[in-house]
Amino acid sequence: MLLAVNANVNARDSNGRTALLEAAKAGHADILGGLLARGAKLALEPQRQAQALCGAVSRGDIPQLGHLLRAGADANAADYDRRTPLHVAAAESNLPAVKLLVEAGRARLDVATRHGLTPLDEAHAAAATAVVTPEEAAAARRRAEARRAEAMLTAAAGGDAAAVQQLLARGCPPDACDYDKRTGLMLAAANGHEAVVQLLLSAGANPNARDNLGGSALLEAVRGGRERLVGCLVGAGGCLQLAGSELASALCSMVVEGRPALLRAYMAAGANVAAGDYNGQTALHIAAVHGKLDMVKLLVEEGGADLAAQDRWGATPLDEAQRVGAADVAAYLSSSKAAQAAAAARTALAARQGSSSRFGPQPQQ
Repeated sequence: MLLAVNANVNARDSNGRTALLEAAKAGHADILGGLLARGAKLALEPQRQAQALCGAVSRGDIPQLGHLLRAGADANAADYDRRTPLHVAAAESNLPAVKLLVEAGRARLDVATRHGLTPLDEAHAAAATAVVTPEEAAAARRRAEARRAEAMLTAAAGGDAAAVQQLLARGCPPDACDYDKRTGLMLAAANGHEAVVQLLLSAGANPNARDNLGGSALLEAVRGGRERLVGCLVGAGGCLQLAGSELASALCSMVVEGRPALLRAYMAAGANVAAGDYNGQTALHIAAVHGKLDMVKLLVEEGGADLAAQDRWGATPLDEAQRVGAADVAAYLSSSKAAQAAAAARTALAARQGSSSRFGPQPQQ
């Protein structure tokens, strides 16, 4: 009768409800058709459309869901968590609702919630076998894990501790990694994000995990000269895991280039300064032959370098200093002070390295 006298079909009450919405919710298909024929619009904000559709799905009211879609409700409308009705239907293993939303409502299958989950992921998480096959569930799980790992690495690299904490709370492994086995801990250490490093370590991240190129969080911190991070990682059981010749080569380069800060960082990380290169030469040999007394003292007094180490020709660091005429270096290396300092440093290093860790060195991939 009201329609016959040209009543406003889109009038809204104080709560924003229209006649079309009420007809759809009540299941009055004939009235719904009449209102639509006269140009009625649902006129609901996306979140309220999502509320109405998700409510129908949750109650299992398939007829009402159909009426709401017929009335123009958007099957892709999302709530505050960016969940759509299809997410809810998939999570509840409601296959009739899934089919109706996809076939009648053209619901998108690739929409992700703010947690990065698609409807397929929701179905997998809920073991909704009526919605997905085991193969689809496995594929969804792999995609979800990859997205979660990517989010973790991005947050860790950017120093976003809050985002890292949220991902951990949602079950993301602290050692989530990319295709190169790079972990969030490695990226946080490389970029100097101490809060993220501590957060990941407290969550159980392995400080000795290695990427495909042999890198580790500790190696990143050492190369960046980040002393606080080195101490943090060593305290958690981190070790350099460099082969003897590789380590010796790195230490010798630091000596030649005059980089005491980096040398200290390596030693703080547990680098064995007695490591020899392919010729059996140690960093102390190189410091002596270049006449670098400051480096010699650093290696002896802080690194506990072996004064009697011999290279492949049987030469000691003292022999090298005498051969090149580095008198000040030779005088120091032949003194009782140097021998005592080296012994004291080795004792201190042994005590510091005596603490055990539940993480052992990891083989390079």
